[in-house]
Order: sequence, then structure tokens, then C-alpha cells
Amino acid sequence: MLQASREPNFAFEALITDGASEFRVQHLDGDGTIMLQIVGEEDGRHPSPTELTVEPIPISQRRAEPRQGVGHLLSHSLVRSPQSTVPTTLSHAPAINGSNRTDYIPLTVAPIPYALRRPWLITRDLLQSRAHPDLARLRAIDDPESFMWRILPHAARTFTASITLLPADSARAMAVAYLYCRMLDTYEDLLPDPGEQEQALAAFAARFGGTDGIAPAPRIARARARDAREQTHVVLVNRCRLVDEVFGSLHPVVRRHTADLVGSMAAGMIWSSRAFRDQGGVLSDPAQLSRYCRTVIGLPFLFAVRLHLLRSGDLAVSDALQEDTLQAGEMVQLANVTRDIEKDLKRGIAYHPALARDLGKSADDPAVRARVRTVREDLLQRALRLAPAYERMMLALPFGRVSLARGSGVLMLAFTDRYYRSCAALVGRPSWPGPASALGIIMRSAAHVVSPALSTRAVRRITAAFLNATAPAG
Repeated sequence: MLQASREPNFAFEALITDGASEFRVQHLDGDGTIMLQIVGEEDGRHPSPTELTVEPIPISQRRAEPRQGVGHLLSHSLVRSPQSTVPTTLSHAPAINGSNRTDYIPLTVAPIPYALRRPWLITRDLLQSRAHPDLARLRAIDDPESFMWRILPHAARTFTASITLLPADSARAMAVAYLYCRMLDTYEDLLPDPGEQEQALAAFAARFGGTDGIAPAPRIARARARDAREQTHVVLVNRCRLVDEVFGSLHPVVRRHTADLVGSMAAGMIWSSRAFRDQGGVLSDPAQLSRYCRTVIGLPFLFAVRLHLLRSGDLAVSDALQEDTLQAGEMVQLANVTRDIEKDLKRGIAYHPALARDLGKSADDPAVRARVRTVREDLLQRALRLAPAYERMMLALPFGRVSLARGSGVLMLAFTDRYYRSCAALVGRPSWPGPASALGIIMRSAAHVVSPALSTRAVRRITAAFLNATAPAG
């Protein structure tokens, strides 16, 4: 019997069954229609094909166990396997050679290890269009794990590869935590009324404090989204229950750290919402900008560090490591701030007081464009000076000889380096050499997983390049 797939994202194999008819199917991210081709002999006659269509067989936590039967194919009907609780629909072509056989083919689910799924997830995420997301598919996915991995690249941009590269349990925990952070960002971005925004942020964080499970997340109307990317973020918020299901499967200690992250980040965003409101849409000084950046990316970085230390023996985060981690997060978040200056001005906010009079204006105006360039250069310089904190953070973490977490950390820095090279060119400052393609950056990360020396050199090279770029333009 041969089991083959019509889609490339299935595991498939030829099975020599010696008369047995059991075979295994597994979609790499759990959703989509499974197409199988069954070829067998009947009464010694020449084999002929029959097609099965298996509508999505969910494989996430608590939905189907390895080798759990999910259905039997008869010549004209489907009989549910007694031990199966998974809703499954099968249809098939006419019986083989017109026979009315009543023997059955049991279908079973076999998981693919995350280590084998990882290359596919990274490759698929590189090919996803963030500008033209498949919203209908994202709204139709009911499998929690599948939804999480499908929507992550639309929420995390280049962070996705760094998350996916982590060890399996850390990757799941970071994906859940980052998606929760993206939901908080979405309330901040799409709810213009400060009171409504703060209420939603507080309600989202409060969901984790109850004893009767997690309450539903506050919903956002589709009409709030101004483009396709924001529509994806609305889908994420409104389908939060699927992420909650994955959250519920995490280790209790990890769930506690995740809840702490959400609570701290929501509190920080409520502070920034009030600061923008009270100061006419502008953060007034570098200290406020630093606090904002540390809330948005510094806290998730600190969560990742705690997660890694838990895997390494429940080590405590020292005060020095915490400060370096928050500064590293500030450096990375300034990339988002410098990239979105024009977009933020249009929605009436600015992260630099020099742009206070330009709120609501377009950078098509030459005077506005000149001020934006000056602010972008100033923020770029500020970010690059924080690079040594990232290096100290990496040196302080206990990585093994072979470490996916180390590769993930270097990968994050490499993507940040690529952006800041482009930002330097945008403001008319000299750039510095480095890989241009995401694929090239990811391919290099494999060496950083297995070689501590190479990863240390890469971090030091990028740090030196950042500091050299802060020298006065000559």
C-alpha cells in the first residue's frame, strides 16, 4: 500500500504492510485537507487507486493522541472508530474496481517531532505575504497549535524565525507570550480613545488572575483595522481563545511567568497611553522613551531570559543581567520606532518632542520630512550606543556547546543589524557590510547553534559596527 500526499507539507512514506492496511498521516501544522492515494490489490487483480479526502484532523494538545484512531473507511460509508472523539469527515471515490468490500482502513495520527517541523515552519514563514495575508484561512483554523504557528509571522515579523529556532518547549512558550504581547499592542494601536484603550489593556491582563480559567479577551471590531496587516491583528485578538488553549498546556511555572509578563506589559502600556494623552500625543524626554521601549520589547526579552534560565536549572536573573536585557530590548524596539515614524505621525503620536508640531501631518511636506530625518538619525544613534548591552546579555547566559537558544539570540541581533544598516543609509550616514537576505541570515544561524566561538565573534562584530557608526559623520 502506498500513502502519498498531494501537498508538500505532509510527511509521507511508502508502507509495506504485508496485508495490513494501517497507515499514518500527519499535516505539519495540523490544518488543511489531507489528500491520500491508496493503492492496493483486490482478489489478485491489478491495483487501482481510491482517493480519500480527510477533512482537518486536529493533532494539538488534548485533541488527538499519537496513533489514536480517527476513522474507518468502508466501501460506501465512514464508521467512526470507537476510541475517537475527534470530528472527522471522509469521502471517497467509488469502491475499488466497483467492489462492495466491507473491510476497513483504520486511520491513525502520528506526530512529527518539532525538530523536523522547524525547517518547514521557518521556510514557510519566509514565504508568507504579510501585506496580503490569507485572512479567510486564519479565521477558519480551529486547531490551536496550527493557528498559533500560522499567525505568528504576521504578528512577530522577523522575530518569528528567532522564536521558531528555539527548543520545542521554549518555542511554544515564546510564541504564546509574543502573541499575547501583540494583542496588547493591537489594543494600543487600534483603540484611539484612551479610556477604551486602557480598559481593554487592563481587562486583558486581568484574565489571568481568576480561578475559573481564562476569561475571553476583549474583542475589536473589524472596522477598526486600516489595512491588511491590522486586519490580521484583529483576527488574532478575536481568536485569542485558541492561543489560550496552547497557554493552558504549558508548564505551570511558565504560565505564571507569562501572566506576569502580560500584567507588567499592560501596566506599562496604560502608563504610556496616559503619557501620550496628557502630553498632547508626544513622549516628552529620553527617559519616557526608554520606559516605553523597555515595556514593549524589554519585558519580552526578560521573559525569554527567564525561560532559558529555567531550562538551565532555575537560575535567578541577576540585577546586572536584568538591566542589560532591558537595554537590549530597548535597542531592538527603537528599530520599530524609527521605522514607523511617518505612520505614527499620521495617527497622531510621536516618540520625540521635536515632532510635536507635526502630529497628523504627512512626511510629504518637505519641512516635516526634514524634521523626521533628523529625529530618525538621533534615535538611530541612541539605539546603536546600546549594542554593548546585547553583547553582555549574550555572554552572561549559560549556553551549552550546542545551543539553539544561542543561535536564536544571534539571529535576533543579525536581523536588527540588517535593519539598522538600512536605516543608516536612509538618513544619509555610511552603512556597514552584512548579509542582506533573510535566508542568508538564517542560514548563518546554523553555525551559531553549534559553534560558541563563531557566535561570539558575530556578536562582537555587530557590536563594533554599531559603535563605529555612532562616530561623527565626516
